Amino acid sequence: MPWAAVVVAVVLASGSLTTPLLADDYLLWATHEGLWGDWRGPWTLFRYFPDDPTIRQGLMDRGVLSWWAHPDLHLCFWRPVASITHWLDFEVFGKDPVGHHAHQLLWYGAMLGAGVAFYRQVLGVGWVAGLAAILFAFDDVHGVAVGWVASRNLLIATAFGALAVAAHDRWRQGGGWTWAVVAPGLLVFAVLSAEAGVAMFGYFVAYALCLERGPLSRRLVTLVPSLGVVLAWRVAYRVLGYGVVGSGHYLDPVMAPLDFVARVVSQVPVLVMGHLAASPLDGLVVFPDALPIMLVVAGLWLAWLWAAYSDRIKLDPKARFFFLGMAITSIPLATGVPQDRLLTPVALGGFGLIALCIQSWRQGRGGWGAGVLAGVWLVFHGLVSPLAIPTRAQGIPALGGLSMQVTDAMPAEPDQTVVLVNLPFDVVTYYPHPMRAYSGEAVPGSLRLLYSGFEAARLERTSQHTVELTPERGFLRTWRERILRSMDPPFAVGERVEVSGMVARVMEVAPDGRPARVAFTFEEELDSLTWRFYDGSVVAELDLPAVGDGVDLPAFDIFEALHTTTGEVRARRRSRE
Repeated sequence: MPWAAVVVAVVLASGSLTTPLLADDYLLWATHEGLWGDWRGPWTLFRYFPDDPTIRQGLMDRGVLSWWAHPDLHLCFWRPVASITHWLDFEVFGKDPVGHHAHQLLWYGAMLGAGVAFYRQVLGVGWVAGLAAILFAFDDVHGVAVGWVASRNLLIATAFGALAVAAHDRWRQGGGWTWAVVAPGLLVFAVLSAEAGVAMFGYFVAYALCLERGPLSRRLVTLVPSLGVVLAWRVAYRVLGYGVVGSGHYLDPVMAPLDFVARVVSQVPVLVMGHLAASPLDGLVVFPDALPIMLVVAGLWLAWLWAAYSDRIKLDPKARFFFLGMAITSIPLATGVPQDRLLTPVALGGFGLIALCIQSWRQGRGGWGAGVLAGVWLVFHGLVSPLAIPTRAQGIPALGGLSMQVTDAMPAEPDQTVVLVNLPFDVVTYYPHPMRAYSGEAVPGSLRLLYSGFEAARLERTSQHTVELTPERGFLRTWRERILRSMDPPFAVGERVEVSGMVARVMEVAPDGRPARVAFTFEEELDSLTWRFYDGSVVAELDLPAVGDGVDLPAFDIFEALHTTTGEVRARRRSRE
Protein backbone atom coordinates (compact mmCIF):
# COMPACT_ATOMS: atom_id res chain seq x y z
CA MET A 1 0.00 0.00 0.00
CA PRO A 2 2.77 2.54 0.65
CA TRP A 3 4.15 2.00 -2.84
CA ALA A 4 0.64 2.39 -4.26
CA ALA A 5 0.33 5.64 -2.29
CA VAL A 6 3.57 6.86 -3.88
CA VAL A 7 2.17 6.22 -7.35
CA VAL A 8 -1.15 7.90 -6.50
CA ALA A 9 0.64 10.94 -5.05
CA VAL A 10 2.75 11.35 -8.19
CA VAL A 11 -0.39 11.06 -10.34
CA LEU A 12 -2.16 13.68 -8.20
CA ALA A 13 0.79 16.03 -8.69
CA SER A 14 1.07 15.37 -12.43
CA GLY A 15 -1.04 18.42 -13.18
CA SER A 16 2.19 20.35 -12.73
CA LEU A 17 3.15 19.18 -16.24
CA THR A 18 0.91 21.92 -17.65
CA THR A 19 2.34 24.62 -15.39
CA PRO A 20 4.69 27.21 -16.90
CA LEU A 21 7.99 28.09 -15.30
CA LEU A 22 7.72 30.20 -12.17
CA ALA A 23 9.78 32.97 -10.57
CA ASP A 24 13.28 31.59 -9.79
CA ASP A 25 12.90 29.07 -12.61
CA TYR A 26 13.51 31.99 -14.98
CA LEU A 27 16.65 32.97 -13.05
CA LEU A 28 18.03 29.49 -13.63
CA TRP A 29 17.25 29.83 -17.34
CA ALA A 30 18.87 33.28 -17.47
CA THR A 31 22.01 31.86 -15.90
CA HIS A 32 22.12 28.98 -18.34
CA GLU A 33 21.82 31.46 -21.22
CA GLY A 34 24.39 33.89 -19.75
CA LEU A 35 21.80 36.65 -19.77
CA TRP A 36 23.56 38.61 -17.01
CA GLY A 37 27.11 37.65 -17.84
CA ASP A 38 29.17 34.50 -17.72
CA TRP A 39 29.78 34.37 -13.98
CA ARG A 40 27.99 31.16 -13.07
CA GLY A 41 28.28 27.62 -14.41
CA PRO A 42 26.52 24.23 -14.47
CA TRP A 43 27.29 23.56 -10.79
CA THR A 44 26.52 27.03 -9.46
CA LEU A 45 23.14 28.14 -10.83
CA PHE A 46 22.01 29.10 -7.30
CA ARG A 47 24.84 31.59 -6.84
CA TYR A 48 22.35 34.43 -7.11
CA PHE A 49 24.15 37.52 -5.81
CA PRO A 50 27.87 36.89 -5.23
CA ASP A 51 30.18 38.97 -3.08
CA ASP A 52 31.46 41.01 -6.00
CA PRO A 53 30.87 44.81 -5.95
CA THR A 54 31.03 45.05 -9.74
CA ILE A 55 28.39 42.38 -10.31
CA ARG A 56 26.23 43.77 -7.50
CA GLN A 57 26.35 47.30 -8.93
CA GLY A 58 25.54 45.99 -12.39
CA LEU A 59 22.46 44.20 -11.07
CA MET A 60 21.38 47.36 -9.24
CA ASP A 61 21.86 49.43 -12.40
CA ARG A 62 19.61 47.00 -14.29
CA GLY A 63 17.08 47.10 -11.46
CA VAL A 64 17.31 43.40 -10.63
CA LEU A 65 18.40 44.53 -7.16
CA SER A 66 16.51 47.42 -5.59
CA TRP A 67 18.14 50.64 -4.41
CA TRP A 68 18.02 49.58 -0.75
CA ALA A 69 20.12 46.44 -1.31
CA HIS A 70 22.74 46.02 1.42
CA PRO A 71 26.14 47.43 0.40
CA ASP A 72 27.72 44.05 1.24
CA LEU A 73 24.88 41.87 -0.02
CA HIS A 74 25.95 38.30 -0.56
CA LEU A 75 23.29 35.69 -1.34
CA CYS A 76 24.81 32.50 -2.72
CA PHE A 77 23.58 28.96 -2.15
CA TRP A 78 25.82 25.95 -2.75
CA ARG A 79 23.61 23.34 -4.40
CA PRO A 80 25.77 21.65 -7.05
CA VAL A 81 23.77 18.40 -7.25
CA ALA A 82 20.49 20.23 -7.81
CA SER A 83 22.18 22.76 -10.06
CA ILE A 84 23.49 20.21 -12.52
CA THR A 85 20.02 18.65 -12.86
CA HIS A 86 18.63 22.02 -13.95
CA TRP A 87 21.54 22.62 -16.30
CA LEU A 88 20.90 19.27 -17.97
CA ASP A 89 17.19 20.08 -18.25
CA PHE A 90 17.93 23.25 -20.18
CA GLU A 91 20.39 21.38 -22.38
CA VAL A 92 17.89 18.61 -23.17
CA PHE A 93 14.46 20.27 -22.97
CA GLY A 94 15.32 23.90 -23.62
CA LYS A 95 12.37 26.18 -22.88
CA ASP A 96 9.79 23.40 -22.80
CA PRO A 97 8.52 23.35 -19.18
CA VAL A 98 6.95 19.90 -19.59
CA GLY A 99 10.34 18.19 -19.56
CA HIS A 100 11.45 20.14 -16.50
CA HIS A 101 8.29 19.22 -14.62
CA ALA A 102 8.50 15.57 -15.69
CA HIS A 103 12.01 15.46 -14.26
CA GLN A 104 10.63 17.10 -11.11
CA LEU A 105 8.02 14.35 -10.74
CA LEU A 106 10.73 11.70 -10.94
CA TRP A 107 12.52 13.29 -7.98
CA TYR A 108 9.21 13.58 -6.16
CA GLY A 109 8.60 9.88 -6.58
CA ALA A 110 12.18 9.14 -5.51
CA MET A 111 11.74 11.21 -2.34
CA LEU A 112 8.49 9.45 -1.45
CA GLY A 113 10.12 6.08 -2.13
CA ALA A 114 13.00 7.06 0.16
CA GLY A 115 10.37 7.83 2.81
CA VAL A 116 8.97 4.29 2.47
CA ALA A 117 12.47 2.85 2.95
CA PHE A 118 13.07 5.15 5.94
CA TYR A 119 9.93 4.08 7.81
CA ARG A 120 10.37 0.37 7.03
CA GLN A 121 13.93 0.48 8.29
CA VAL A 122 13.20 2.36 11.51
CA LEU A 123 9.75 0.95 12.34
CA GLY A 124 9.93 -2.46 10.66
CA VAL A 125 7.47 -3.88 8.17
CA GLY A 126 3.93 -3.48 9.46
CA TRP A 127 0.88 -1.28 9.46
CA VAL A 128 2.51 1.46 11.60
CA ALA A 129 5.35 1.96 9.12
CA GLY A 130 2.83 1.68 6.28
CA LEU A 131 0.60 4.37 7.78
CA ALA A 132 3.56 6.71 8.28
CA ALA A 133 4.70 6.18 4.68
CA ILE A 134 1.21 6.69 3.25
CA LEU A 135 0.66 9.91 5.21
CA PHE A 136 4.09 11.14 4.12
CA ALA A 137 3.24 10.37 0.48
CA PHE A 138 -0.07 12.25 0.74
CA ASP A 139 1.37 15.32 2.48
CA ASP A 140 0.31 18.31 0.41
CA VAL A 141 3.22 20.51 1.53
CA HIS A 142 5.42 18.59 -0.91
CA GLY A 143 3.29 19.99 -3.70
CA VAL A 144 4.89 23.43 -3.73
CA ALA A 145 8.33 21.88 -4.17
CA VAL A 146 6.92 19.74 -6.99
CA GLY A 147 5.25 22.55 -8.92
CA TRP A 148 8.10 25.02 -8.49
CA VAL A 149 11.02 23.68 -10.53
CA ALA A 150 13.60 25.75 -8.63
CA SER A 151 12.57 23.95 -5.40
CA ARG A 152 13.79 20.61 -6.72
CA ASN A 153 16.78 20.93 -4.38
CA LEU A 154 14.46 20.31 -1.42
CA LEU A 155 13.13 17.07 -2.91
CA ILE A 156 16.62 15.82 -3.72
CA ALA A 157 18.05 16.72 -0.31
CA THR A 158 15.17 15.05 1.54
CA ALA A 159 15.43 11.90 -0.58
CA PHE A 160 19.15 11.45 0.04
CA GLY A 161 18.76 12.47 3.69
CA ALA A 162 16.04 9.89 4.37
CA LEU A 163 18.13 7.16 2.78
CA ALA A 164 21.16 8.30 4.79
CA VAL A 165 19.28 7.93 8.09
CA ALA A 166 17.93 4.52 7.02
CA ALA A 167 21.49 3.39 6.16
CA HIS A 168 22.73 4.69 9.51
CA ASP A 169 20.07 2.61 11.28
CA ARG A 170 21.04 -0.44 9.24
CA TRP A 171 24.65 0.04 10.39
CA ARG A 172 23.70 0.47 14.04
CA GLN A 173 21.45 -2.60 13.90
CA GLY A 174 24.39 -4.80 12.92
CA GLY A 175 24.34 -4.42 9.18
CA GLY A 176 28.10 -4.18 8.86
CA TRP A 177 30.65 -1.44 8.21
CA THR A 178 29.54 -1.06 4.61
CA TRP A 179 26.50 0.82 5.88
CA ALA A 180 28.75 2.95 8.06
CA VAL A 181 30.25 4.26 4.82
CA VAL A 182 27.02 4.39 2.83
CA ALA A 183 25.20 6.57 5.40
CA PRO A 184 27.61 9.54 5.41
CA GLY A 185 28.07 9.11 1.65
CA LEU A 186 24.35 9.62 1.12
CA LEU A 187 24.42 12.57 3.51
CA VAL A 188 27.09 14.16 1.30
CA PHE A 189 24.63 14.15 -1.60
CA ALA A 190 21.94 15.60 0.68
CA VAL A 191 24.00 18.59 1.81
CA LEU A 192 25.27 19.20 -1.72
CA SER A 193 21.66 19.34 -2.97
CA ALA A 194 20.38 22.02 -0.61
CA GLU A 195 21.12 23.71 2.69
CA ALA A 196 18.06 21.82 3.94
CA GLY A 197 20.17 18.69 3.60
CA VAL A 198 22.12 19.84 6.66
CA ALA A 199 18.84 19.78 8.58
CA MET A 200 18.69 16.01 8.06
CA PHE A 201 21.64 15.72 10.44
CA GLY A 202 19.06 16.36 13.16
CA TYR A 203 17.82 12.80 12.77
CA PHE A 204 21.33 11.46 13.30
CA VAL A 205 21.55 13.43 16.55
CA ALA A 206 18.13 12.24 17.67
CA TYR A 207 19.13 8.67 16.84
CA ALA A 208 22.22 8.89 19.05
CA LEU A 209 20.23 10.37 21.92
CA CYS A 210 17.15 8.14 21.71
CA LEU A 211 17.93 4.85 19.98
CA GLU A 212 21.57 4.17 20.78
CA ARG A 213 22.45 2.28 23.95
CA GLY A 214 25.25 2.72 26.43
CA PRO A 215 26.96 5.78 27.93
CA LEU A 216 26.31 9.15 26.33
CA SER A 217 29.93 9.53 25.22
CA ARG A 218 29.79 6.20 23.42
CA ARG A 219 26.53 7.13 21.70
CA LEU A 220 27.89 10.47 20.55
CA VAL A 221 30.89 8.75 18.94
CA THR A 222 28.50 7.23 16.40
CA LEU A 223 27.88 10.76 15.12
CA VAL A 224 31.48 11.24 14.01
CA PRO A 225 30.98 10.21 10.33
CA SER A 226 27.84 12.32 9.79
CA LEU A 227 29.18 15.24 11.84
CA GLY A 228 32.35 15.14 9.75
CA VAL A 229 30.23 15.54 6.60
CA VAL A 230 28.43 18.59 8.03
CA LEU A 231 31.65 20.25 9.25
CA ALA A 232 33.46 19.60 5.96
CA TRP A 233 30.47 21.02 4.10
CA ARG A 234 30.50 24.14 6.24
CA VAL A 235 34.21 24.76 5.72
CA ALA A 236 33.94 24.27 1.96
CA TYR A 237 30.82 26.47 1.90
CA ARG A 238 32.76 29.43 3.26
CA VAL A 239 36.04 28.77 1.46
CA LEU A 240 34.27 28.64 -1.91
CA GLY A 241 32.52 31.95 -1.25
CA TYR A 242 28.99 30.79 -0.51
CA GLY A 243 26.72 32.08 2.22
CA VAL A 244 24.41 34.93 3.21
CA VAL A 245 25.44 38.45 4.21
CA GLY A 246 23.28 41.53 4.48
CA SER A 247 19.86 39.91 4.14
CA GLY A 248 17.08 40.49 6.64
CA HIS A 249 15.19 37.45 5.35
CA TYR A 250 17.90 34.78 5.31
CA LEU A 251 20.74 34.66 7.80
CA ASP A 252 23.93 32.73 8.40
CA PRO A 253 23.90 31.17 11.90
CA VAL A 254 27.68 31.41 12.21
CA MET A 255 27.87 35.04 11.09
CA ALA A 256 24.82 36.17 13.14
CA PRO A 257 24.54 33.75 16.10
CA LEU A 258 22.38 35.94 18.36
CA ASP A 259 19.86 36.63 15.60
CA PHE A 260 19.82 32.91 14.81
CA VAL A 261 19.10 31.97 18.44
CA ALA A 262 16.18 34.41 18.45
CA ARG A 263 14.82 32.80 15.31
CA VAL A 264 15.20 29.31 16.71
CA VAL A 265 13.20 30.24 19.80
CA SER A 266 10.43 31.86 17.78
CA GLN A 267 10.29 29.55 14.75
CA VAL A 268 11.08 25.96 15.78
CA PRO A 269 7.80 25.56 17.75
CA VAL A 270 5.93 27.06 14.79
CA LEU A 271 7.59 24.68 12.31
CA VAL A 272 6.86 21.63 14.49
CA MET A 273 3.28 22.77 15.05
CA GLY A 274 2.94 23.65 11.38
CA HIS A 275 3.39 19.99 10.54
CA LEU A 276 1.53 18.35 13.43
CA ALA A 277 -1.40 20.76 13.11
CA ALA A 278 -1.36 20.99 9.30
CA SER A 279 -1.08 24.75 9.78
CA PRO A 280 -0.62 26.99 6.69
CA LEU A 281 2.75 28.59 7.40
CA ASP A 282 2.79 30.33 4.03
CA GLY A 283 0.45 32.85 5.60
CA LEU A 284 3.38 34.18 7.62
CA VAL A 285 4.97 35.44 4.41
CA VAL A 286 1.95 37.65 3.84
CA PHE A 287 1.15 38.34 7.51
CA PRO A 288 4.49 38.27 9.39
CA ASP A 289 2.92 40.09 12.33
CA ALA A 290 0.95 36.91 13.04
CA LEU A 291 4.06 35.07 14.30
CA PRO A 292 3.32 35.73 18.02
CA ILE A 293 -0.18 34.32 17.56
CA MET A 294 1.27 31.27 15.82
CA LEU A 295 3.64 30.78 18.76
CA VAL A 296 0.71 30.73 21.17
CA VAL A 297 -1.14 28.26 18.96
CA ALA A 298 2.01 26.12 18.76
CA GLY A 299 2.28 26.05 22.55
CA LEU A 300 -1.36 25.01 22.95
CA TRP A 301 -1.08 22.34 20.27
CA LEU A 302 2.09 20.83 21.73
CA ALA A 303 0.45 20.87 25.17
CA TRP A 304 -2.46 18.88 23.71
CA LEU A 305 -0.03 16.42 22.12
CA TRP A 306 1.70 15.94 25.47
CA ALA A 307 -1.59 15.49 27.34
CA ALA A 308 -2.73 12.88 24.83
CA TYR A 309 0.43 10.90 24.19
CA SER A 310 3.09 11.80 26.77
CA ASP A 311 3.27 8.18 27.99
CA ARG A 312 4.11 6.93 24.49
CA ILE A 313 6.72 9.66 23.95
CA LYS A 314 8.33 9.07 27.36
CA LEU A 315 8.37 5.26 27.21
CA ASP A 316 8.99 4.55 23.52
CA PRO A 317 12.51 5.40 22.24
CA LYS A 318 11.28 5.48 18.64
CA ALA A 319 8.55 7.99 19.49
CA ARG A 320 11.17 10.17 21.19
CA PHE A 321 13.42 9.78 18.15
CA PHE A 322 10.77 11.04 15.77
CA PHE A 323 9.70 13.89 18.05
CA LEU A 324 13.22 15.07 18.87
CA GLY A 325 14.32 14.52 15.28
CA MET A 326 11.68 16.80 13.82
CA ALA A 327 12.51 19.46 16.43
CA ILE A 328 16.28 19.38 15.81
CA THR A 329 15.74 19.24 12.05
CA SER A 330 13.70 22.45 12.33
CA ILE A 331 16.66 24.36 13.82
CA PRO A 332 18.69 24.83 10.58
CA LEU A 333 15.46 25.69 8.75
CA ALA A 334 15.09 28.74 11.01
CA THR A 335 17.75 30.47 8.90
CA GLY A 336 14.88 31.49 6.63
CA VAL A 337 11.22 32.38 7.06
CA PRO A 338 8.68 29.64 7.98
CA GLN A 339 7.08 28.27 4.82
CA ASP A 340 5.06 25.15 4.10
CA ARG A 341 7.58 23.67 1.68
CA LEU A 342 10.27 23.71 4.41
CA LEU A 343 8.18 21.19 6.35
CA THR A 344 9.18 18.39 3.94
CA PRO A 345 12.21 17.21 5.99
CA VAL A 346 10.32 17.87 9.24
CA ALA A 347 7.49 15.66 8.02
CA LEU A 348 9.69 12.56 8.05
CA GLY A 349 9.80 12.62 11.83
CA GLY A 350 6.31 14.01 12.19
CA PHE A 351 4.52 11.19 10.41
CA GLY A 352 6.54 8.56 12.25
CA LEU A 353 5.40 10.12 15.53
CA ILE A 354 1.78 10.43 14.34
CA ALA A 355 1.68 6.75 13.29
CA LEU A 356 2.99 5.62 16.69
CA CYS A 357 0.51 7.84 18.51
CA ILE A 358 -2.38 6.44 16.47
CA GLN A 359 -1.15 2.97 17.37
CA SER A 360 -1.33 3.92 21.06
CA TRP A 361 -4.85 5.24 20.63
CA ARG A 362 -5.97 2.01 18.93
CA GLN A 363 -4.50 0.07 21.85
CA GLY A 364 -6.39 2.25 24.32
CA ARG A 365 -3.22 3.74 25.77
CA GLY A 366 -3.82 7.39 24.91
CA GLY A 367 -4.47 10.19 27.39
CA TRP A 368 -6.80 13.15 27.36
CA GLY A 369 -8.11 13.95 23.88
CA ALA A 370 -6.10 11.17 22.21
CA GLY A 371 -8.99 9.99 20.03
CA VAL A 372 -9.89 13.49 18.90
CA LEU A 373 -6.28 14.28 18.03
CA ALA A 374 -5.89 11.00 16.12
CA GLY A 375 -9.09 11.80 14.23
CA VAL A 376 -7.81 15.27 13.34
CA TRP A 377 -4.60 13.78 11.97
CA LEU A 378 -6.40 11.14 9.93
CA VAL A 379 -8.87 13.63 8.48
CA PHE A 380 -6.40 16.38 7.62
CA HIS A 381 -3.38 14.30 6.60
CA GLY A 382 -5.26 11.28 5.27
CA LEU A 383 -8.21 12.90 3.47
CA VAL A 384 -7.85 16.66 3.05
CA SER A 385 -4.14 16.69 2.29
CA PRO A 386 -4.18 14.37 -0.74
CA LEU A 387 -7.09 16.34 -2.19
CA ALA A 388 -4.96 19.49 -1.93
CA ILE A 389 -1.97 18.01 -3.79
CA PRO A 390 -3.19 18.95 -7.32
CA THR A 391 -3.63 22.58 -6.28
CA ARG A 392 -0.36 22.69 -4.37
CA ALA A 393 1.45 21.19 -7.36
CA GLN A 394 0.81 24.44 -9.24
CA GLY A 395 3.72 25.91 -7.25
CA ILE A 396 3.03 29.42 -5.96
CA PRO A 397 0.48 30.85 -8.40
CA ALA A 398 0.22 34.17 -6.59
CA LEU A 399 3.94 34.88 -6.99
CA GLY A 400 3.88 33.67 -10.57
CA GLY A 401 0.81 35.76 -11.35
CA LEU A 402 2.32 38.90 -9.84
CA SER A 403 5.51 38.34 -11.83
CA MET A 404 3.43 37.97 -14.98
CA GLN A 405 1.53 41.18 -14.19
CA VAL A 406 4.74 43.16 -13.84
CA THR A 407 6.25 41.57 -16.94
CA ASP A 408 3.14 42.19 -19.03
CA ALA A 409 3.08 45.82 -17.87
CA MET A 410 6.48 46.50 -19.43
CA PRO A 411 6.46 48.70 -22.58
CA ALA A 412 6.81 47.06 -25.96
CA GLU A 413 9.85 49.18 -26.86
CA PRO A 414 13.23 47.80 -25.76
CA ASP A 415 15.69 49.56 -23.43
CA GLN A 416 13.08 51.71 -21.73
CA THR A 417 13.49 52.82 -18.11
CA VAL A 418 10.47 51.61 -16.15
CA VAL A 419 9.69 53.02 -12.70
CA LEU A 420 7.65 50.74 -10.45
CA VAL A 421 6.51 53.03 -7.67
CA ASN A 422 5.27 50.30 -5.35
CA LEU A 423 4.99 46.52 -5.27
CA PRO A 424 4.00 44.16 -2.46
CA PHE A 425 7.11 41.97 -2.91
CA ASP A 426 10.53 43.19 -4.06
CA VAL A 427 11.53 39.73 -5.34
CA VAL A 428 9.31 40.38 -8.35
CA THR A 429 11.92 42.73 -9.83
CA TYR A 430 14.27 39.78 -10.30
CA TYR A 431 12.06 38.29 -13.00
CA PRO A 432 10.92 40.75 -15.73
CA HIS A 433 14.26 40.77 -17.58
CA PRO A 434 14.56 36.96 -17.92
CA MET A 435 10.81 36.46 -18.42
CA ARG A 436 10.68 38.96 -21.30
CA ALA A 437 13.82 37.49 -22.86
CA TYR A 438 12.44 33.96 -22.41
CA SER A 439 9.28 34.82 -24.38
CA GLY A 440 11.19 36.82 -27.02
CA GLU A 441 9.72 40.18 -26.01
CA ALA A 442 11.39 43.56 -25.58
CA VAL A 443 13.56 43.70 -22.47
CA PRO A 444 13.49 46.91 -20.39
CA GLY A 445 16.77 48.74 -20.08
CA SER A 446 16.33 49.13 -16.33
CA LEU A 447 13.71 48.86 -13.61
CA ARG A 448 13.43 51.22 -10.69
CA LEU A 449 11.36 49.90 -7.79
CA LEU A 450 10.87 52.72 -5.30
CA TYR A 451 8.97 50.95 -2.51
CA SER A 452 8.10 47.38 -1.54
CA GLY A 453 5.43 46.68 1.05
CA PHE A 454 1.74 46.36 1.82
CA GLU A 455 1.14 49.85 3.19
CA ALA A 456 -0.52 52.82 1.54
CA ALA A 457 1.94 55.51 0.44
CA ARG A 458 2.05 59.16 -0.64
CA LEU A 459 3.93 60.13 -3.81
CA GLU A 460 4.74 63.81 -4.27
CA ARG A 461 6.39 65.48 -7.26
CA THR A 462 8.77 68.18 -6.10
CA SER A 463 10.41 69.07 -9.45
CA GLN A 464 10.73 67.98 -13.07
CA HIS A 465 13.30 65.39 -11.99
CA THR A 466 12.39 64.46 -8.40
CA VAL A 467 9.61 62.67 -6.54
CA GLU A 468 9.34 61.90 -2.83
CA LEU A 469 7.72 58.79 -1.44
CA THR A 470 6.36 58.36 2.10
CA PRO A 471 4.91 54.92 2.97
CA GLU A 472 2.42 54.85 5.81
CA ARG A 473 4.72 52.94 8.16
CA GLY A 474 8.02 53.43 6.39
CA PHE A 475 10.22 51.23 4.23
CA LEU A 476 11.49 47.71 5.04
CA ARG A 477 9.03 47.15 7.88
CA THR A 478 8.96 43.32 7.97
CA TRP A 479 11.11 40.39 6.85
CA ARG A 480 8.88 40.24 3.76
CA GLU A 481 10.64 43.34 2.40
CA ARG A 482 14.12 42.57 3.74
CA ILE A 483 15.44 39.84 1.47
CA LEU A 484 18.02 42.31 0.15
CA ARG A 485 18.65 44.36 3.27
CA SER A 486 19.15 43.73 6.97
CA MET A 487 18.99 46.76 9.27
CA ASP A 488 22.65 46.53 10.21
CA PRO A 489 23.79 49.16 9.55
CA PRO A 490 20.66 51.34 9.82
CA PHE A 491 19.94 54.12 7.36
CA ALA A 492 20.79 57.74 8.21
CA VAL A 493 19.18 61.01 7.18
CA GLY A 494 20.94 62.32 4.06
CA GLU A 495 22.25 58.90 3.01
CA ARG A 496 22.47 58.58 -0.78
CA VAL A 497 22.31 55.52 -3.00
CA GLU A 498 23.34 56.01 -6.63
CA VAL A 499 22.34 53.71 -9.47
CA SER A 500 22.43 54.34 -13.18
CA GLY A 501 20.20 57.32 -13.93
CA MET A 502 18.81 57.72 -10.40
CA VAL A 503 19.81 58.84 -6.90
CA ALA A 504 17.79 57.84 -3.82
CA ARG A 505 18.27 60.17 -0.83
CA VAL A 506 16.90 59.38 2.63
CA MET A 507 15.00 62.41 3.94
CA GLU A 508 13.59 60.94 7.17
CA VAL A 509 14.22 57.75 9.16
CA ALA A 510 12.09 55.80 11.62
CA PRO A 511 13.33 55.24 15.21
CA ASP A 512 14.68 51.80 14.25
CA GLY A 513 16.75 53.18 11.37
CA ARG A 514 14.42 52.37 8.50
CA PRO A 515 13.81 55.01 5.82
CA ALA A 516 10.54 56.87 6.42
CA ARG A 517 10.65 59.32 3.48
CA VAL A 518 12.91 59.09 0.43
CA ALA A 519 13.51 61.47 -2.49
CA PHE A 520 14.26 59.98 -5.91
CA THR A 521 16.03 62.17 -8.46
CA PHE A 522 16.30 60.99 -12.07
CA GLU A 523 18.70 62.21 -14.76
CA GLU A 524 15.87 62.24 -17.31
CA GLU A 525 12.76 64.30 -16.89
CA LEU A 526 10.07 62.34 -15.11
CA ASP A 527 7.58 62.61 -17.97
CA SER A 528 9.98 60.80 -20.31
CA LEU A 529 10.02 57.67 -18.11
CA THR A 530 7.50 54.82 -18.04
CA TRP A 531 5.61 54.85 -14.73
CA ARG A 532 3.73 51.93 -13.21
CA PHE A 533 2.18 51.38 -9.80
CA TYR A 534 0.33 48.65 -7.91
CA ASP A 535 -3.22 49.84 -7.39
CA GLY A 536 -3.92 47.34 -4.62
CA SER A 537 -4.49 44.30 -6.79
CA VAL A 538 -2.98 44.82 -10.28
CA VAL A 539 -0.12 46.67 -11.94
CA ALA A 540 -1.40 49.78 -13.75
CA GLU A 541 -0.12 52.88 -15.52
CA LEU A 542 0.49 55.88 -13.29
CA ASP A 543 -0.35 59.43 -14.29
CA LEU A 544 2.25 61.59 -12.58
CA PRO A 545 0.92 64.58 -10.67
CA ALA A 546 2.03 68.10 -11.54
CA VAL A 547 5.01 69.66 -9.76
CA GLY A 548 3.92 70.53 -6.22
CA ASP A 549 1.08 68.00 -6.20
CA GLY A 550 0.89 64.42 -5.00
CA VAL A 551 -1.07 61.20 -5.31
CA ASP A 552 -2.10 58.64 -2.69
CA LEU A 553 -1.25 55.03 -3.51
CA PRO A 554 -3.58 52.38 -2.03
CA ALA A 555 -2.58 49.60 0.34
CA PHE A 556 -2.18 46.04 -0.89
CA ASP A 557 -5.53 44.23 -1.11
CA ILE A 558 -4.60 40.63 -0.40
CA PHE A 559 -7.99 39.09 -1.20
CA GLU A 560 -8.47 40.90 -4.50
CA ALA A 561 -4.84 40.25 -5.42
CA LEU A 562 -5.28 36.49 -4.91
CA HIS A 563 -7.98 36.56 -7.56
CA THR A 564 -6.09 38.66 -10.08
CA THR A 565 -2.75 36.88 -9.69
CA THR A 566 -3.93 33.27 -9.57
CA GLY A 567 -6.74 33.54 -12.11
CA GLU A 568 -6.93 36.06 -14.91
CA VAL A 569 -3.22 36.80 -15.35
CA ARG A 570 -2.14 33.17 -15.34
CA ALA A 571 -4.83 32.26 -17.84
CA ARG A 572 -3.80 35.10 -20.14
CA ARG A 573 -0.15 34.13 -19.93
CA ARG A 574 -0.85 30.51 -20.71
CA SER A 575 -3.07 31.48 -23.63
CA ARG A 576 -0.33 33.62 -25.13
CA GLU A 577 2.30 30.92 -24.71
